[in-house]
Formats: sequence, C-alpha cells, structure tokens
Amino acid sequence: MCSETNAKVLVDASTTLARVPIDVSDLGIDFLVASGHTAMGPTGSGFLWADYKTLSSMTPWQGGGEMIDEVFLEESTYAPPPGRFEAGTPAIAESVGLGASATEIMTQGIRNIYERELKFGTKLVESLGEISGLRIVGSTDNRLSIASFNVQNIPPSRLQELLMKKGFEVSAGFHSSQPLHDALKLHEGSVRVSFGVSNTEQDIARFVKALGEVVSKSD
Repeated sequence: MCSETNAKVLVDASTTLARVPIDVSDLGIDFLVASGHTAMGPTGSGFLWADYKTLSSMTPWQGGGEMIDEVFLEESTYAPPPGRFEAGTPAIAESVGLGASATEIMTQGIRNIYERELKFGTKLVESLGEISGLRIVGSTDNRLSIASFNVQNIPPSRLQELLMKKGFEVSAGFHSSQPLHDALKLHEGSVRVSFGVSNTEQDIARFVKALGEVVSKSD
C-alpha cells in the first residue's frame, strides 16, 4: 500500500529497541526512531535511522554549522547525509552516554536480553495474577517484563503514590494511549511497571509483595 502511494514508513522503536532484536533490512521501512532513555541512555537523547538514498533525497530542516558544504551569495549546497541534518553544536554528553548504553546492550547481547525479558514477563504476569482485584491491561501471552494494570477501588494515581512510598517507581496515567484506555473503559488510566536488564527475579518478587500489601490494606 505504501509503495503504491509513495508513502514513507516510520517505525517508533523506543519501547523495543533495547529488548527485542531488530534488523531494519528485514522490515522494509524508511525510517526508524528511538529514544535514549528507554535504552539505558540519557534523557534528551535519541536517534533517527534511514537508508542513505532516502536521506539524500531530503533537504535540511535546520541551518547551522557543519551541515553546509559550500556557501555562496546566491545559493548554498549541503553536506552529504547524515551531516546535513546535524546543524549546530550537537548534544555531545548525551551522545557519549547513548553510545555507552549501546555498547552495554551489545555486550550483553540483544538476544540474551530478549530471552531474559520473556522469562521475567512470564514471572511478572503470573505473580500479578495472584493478586485479588487486579486486572492486567492487554494480552498476557509472550509479554516482556512490562505490564500495565488496575486494581479494583484504587485509582491509578493513588496506587502509584502508595507504591512509591514503598520504594517502587511506577507510572500512572494513559501512557501515551488515552484512546486505547477509553476504549477499554479505563477512564482514569492504569499503572505501569517495567523491569530492565539491571533487575532480577527477586526485584519482581519484592514488587509484587509490596503491591499485595497495598491492596490488602485497601480492602
């Protein structure tokens, strides 16, 4: 469909980049973007991937140092990609941090991380399922170590507050998907917890225990 209309395909891989093996050559896409902080990198960092032919057909969207080839009074020519899209002083510290996170991911091995995520996801779903009044949002099959959920009679924002008091950082709200929550009749959103490469199964057990204590006290 996209090729018929000459439309470009962009994939947002922010959630999956550091968890799932990705080969852009197999996807048949034009662009892939991801954020750094979801891949153990600094906040404010990220990247755009595109094939060289696509980048070469695009004009710069900003002007500044390093993106110019030659400047004349009548016209200017631009540097070849990716330089033409990197105007001005880059975020040097953030880029160094993003590079370090990429090195760590490659050292651990993305396939190893993915298999560990599946194992943790199974453990997380099974453990959450034992808590009375808890509803997991979405499918529980082949889930990675992230889950959104609701607990009966406890608003997500209140549940977040109680869990944070026990030392667990979770998100509460719509997680950039309010239409989905509305369709599921979750008009106050949900609570989301995720575990990464630095966590252990013991961390999952500690979290579920703390959540169970919060729920039991609210009954």
